[in-house]
Amino acid sequence: AMSAACCPRSAKARAGLVLICLSPALGLRLGPVPHTRAPHVRSCRRVRMHTVDASVASVVAIELSRAHEATLQRLVDTLGMEHVEFAERYECDRYDQGGFAGAVRSYEAPRSNVAWCSGLALCGADGSSLHAITAWNTPTVDVPALRTRLGISDGMIDLLIDYLPRLNGGYEACGTDGSFPEPDSRGAFAQAGVRSAYDKAFFTREAREWHAAVSASAGAERVSPDPESSRVAGRRQFGESAGVSYGPLLLSLRLPLTDAGAEVAVRALEHGAGQWLRWMADPARSSWMSNRMQYDRDCQVRQSVYRAEAAAFEGRFGEWGLALAAANAGRHDQAGHNTLGLGLGIVDDSDGRD
Repeated sequence: AMSAACCPRSAKARAGLVLICLSPALGLRLGPVPHTRAPHVRSCRRVRMHTVDASVASVVAIELSRAHEATLQRLVDTLGMEHVEFAERYECDRYDQGGFAGAVRSYEAPRSNVAWCSGLALCGADGSSLHAITAWNTPTVDVPALRTRLGISDGMIDLLIDYLPRLNGGYEACGTDGSFPEPDSRGAFAQAGVRSAYDKAFFTREAREWHAAVSASAGAERVSPDPESSRVAGRRQFGESAGVSYGPLLLSLRLPLTDAGAEVAVRALEHGAGQWLRWMADPARSSWMSNRMQYDRDCQVRQSVYRAEAAAFEGRFGEWGLALAAANAGRHDQAGHNTLGLGLGIVDDSDGRD
């Protein structure tokens, strides 16, 4: 049976979606779905199609869907998240468009320091899929935000796990050997201090060893971050740069569409989410100044991620991909004020909460 996260809510619709997700094994194709890169990353190699066994692919698709659903439910249960009716306004709480069927679900848990969490699940008629979890924390704690992506495209498994730093650590300056240039300005010294604090609290040696081990999995192909779409726009009136959205433990891979590849992806997702939950179990409270700085940068990072995802979704799913991206992005609080004058409008605030 398919995971409920990847299926519309009615039993009839779920039964139909099982056929859709298993269509490679059944020889059914409802038309090709255009390829896109994962949000805010680009491949470091030329895209190529991989020939895989259809029966194996269908089993892997189910395993990935189940892993996503179990992980999302683990976050909801552990942090006491409450469902919020937000995706409904975009008609993305359940949908069937362009050969894809699935749902977006939204949650809040302010008492557990989670400002917003979205769970997205899509299964395609051609056997491709996309499962995503995005959790944004309140500025009262400094725990990084969580992003996970798990799916199938072009005959391979897509895996992304990222912990987004709350303050600008200048991670884009990291060299191929993992080192950073010596600080030569006040801003550079401040960024070095941020990196040092995060290394002690989150990006530890053990965490980096886990990252390296998963990256070295058999058949894994690394996907490099796109400098343009991952760049965080600073305050325009000051001409500032807010660095990049991704963190030093960005895990973005393409894995073989095999049982072994699925096992790597599922275990990585389970460990990655568990690691984030451990940070959230007893987080240190942010200082008054850090609270203000984190709120400001959170708004900028969320806008940058949303823009990159909207572009990627529109390219892959067409016009309705914009609604899908908006539903997945969730409420942005006052982030919308930073887009005035850009011709993009402001983030949806029809409930008047901001």
